[in-house]
Amino acid sequence: MSFLPFGADGLMIESHLENVGSAPITVDRLASAQLPLPPSAREIISRRGHHGGEFAECREAMPAQGWERTTRQGMTGHGGPPGLEVVCGTADRHTGLVLSAQLGWSGDTRLAIEQTDEGFAVLQTEARFAPGAKRLEPGESFTAPRLYLAISSDGRNGAMARQHAMVRDIAKWPGGSMKPRPVHLNSWEAVYFGHDEARIETAFRD
Repeated sequence: MSFLPFGADGLMIESHLENVGSAPITVDRLASAQLPLPPSAREIISRRGHHGGEFAECREAMPAQGWERTTRQGMTGHGGPPGLEVVCGTADRHTGLVLSAQLGWSGDTRLAIEQTDEGFAVLQTEARFAPGAKRLEPGESFTAPRLYLAISSDGRNGAMARQHAMVRDIAKWPGGSMKPRPVHLNSWEAVYFGHDEARIETAFRD
């Protein structure tokens, strides 16, 4: 497992497995990360949605035993993105300790939180594979998808800002740096299938 810091409040975590034996092995599971959560963790915020109601917040108290979010459709989307926030103590949008975890994987995933006998919870994240799908021949290796973890003492907004900053840090920008992005207009509700420059200009001017 490797940890790459992003400033003082961000981590990129990944697990690496190499077959050093003489026979093939099948990888049933390999967690990207398994991390202890602060004892003050009190709430989990994940997202669930559907067409016309994307990315709805699901707020749940920390479980007495365990919590799990698993996707099985072969892709991510507004129905279940592989990320969550852990809210600690009295944290809110602007103040307090919040952890934001995002798994960099577009296939099936599993996010889980389990309580330990020591009085704190553990977060585990992983990509899910079909049985037998991940096979390593001798000498081959596999690196699990990265987990991006933001740690904020400035509430949920601070955690989100740190996640955005990590993406900007790792993105390979043409020319070496991010440029101002063009304005994006959602023309669907305004003109539906009647796409032509004059109509779009009129619709958004009015």
